Order: sequence, then C-alpha cells, then structure tokens
Amino acid sequence: MRLLTIILLLFLGINWGIAQDGRFEKLYVTPSISVGFTFGATFNIGLDLDLTTSTTNDFDKRQRSGISLGHYLVLNKGNFQPHHITHLNLMFENEYMDVKAGYGLLTYRWGRAQVNKFGQGGFTFDVSFTQRESNIPWFGVKSLFYNQREWIWFDIPYFSVYTRQKFYLNGGS
Repeated sequence: MRLLTIILLLFLGINWGIAQDGRFEKLYVTPSISVGFTFGATFNIGLDLDLTTSTTNDFDKRQRSGISLGHYLVLNKGNFQPHHITHLNLMFENEYMDVKAGYGLLTYRWGRAQVNKFGQGGFTFDVSFTQRESNIPWFGVKSLFYNQREWIWFDIPYFSVYTRQKFYLNGGS
C-alpha cells in the first residue's frame, strides 16, 4: 500500500509541476466497472480508476497516459470464495483503445471461516477497444501472469474477456 501511495503522489506532483503549455495541465479521473468471463473459472466483476493526463497539445485528439488502479473478483468453478486480483498499471488511451500493463496481486482465502490467506504477485496486461461515436461500451481482454508452481488454486494464467463501462467525470468523454 505504501508503494501505491508513493507512486500516486509522484504522478500527481509531476503533472502539477510541468509547464502549462496545454499538455499535462489537466488530470482526468475515470472510474469504470467491468463484467466478463475468465477461462478456466467462471465470471469476473471489477472496478477500475484511471488517473490520466493529456499527452498532446491538439485538444481535438484524445491521447492520454497515466496510471490505473483496480480490483476484480474471479469466481472459480465449484468454489464459494472468489479469487481477488488487485492491480496497478501504467496506461495509454486514445480514441479507440486503451492499453494497460503493470503489477497485480492475486489473493485467495480458504479454510474454516476463510481465515487463511495467500497472495501471489504477477504481471498484468489489459487491452480494450471501443467506438466512441456509437457510444458503445469498451470490449477487451486482460490477463495476470504469475508463477504457476507457487499458486495451487488455478492451473493457467488468469485470462479474461470482458466489457467495461467508463464514467468520465470531468468532461473527458
């Protein structure tokens, strides 16, 4: 959690300290919700928060980069406790797609009253597409790659297809 706080403070400090020439002068906050299917498991549901800033002087174009924080649950077959995946990604977004890559932490609780907890880190990757003019939701794929020898509750990388709805809070439609 400390690392996440430090990265967020650095990101915000750098963006507020850069010269006001059009680029980097506005921070865009974009929460989103996603629902999808994870291969080898069942459904997943998640929340993301994108903190981005424009990387171009042309305000008719949408080119943004920043960080994305998120958490989603993966429901496993025949199991009542979901697998939790929390991630911190660097991201880039334009008119038609967004790409995210970073670090994810996979956690699972088990045992009587779910008092046992285990975590495993890994590499996350997420890419999604949309057609903004048609006002349709985003469709994408995301995955978490981890050391499979140390994680006994799932045999393959978590690979999901999903749909996402982004909520542009400050005029960033």
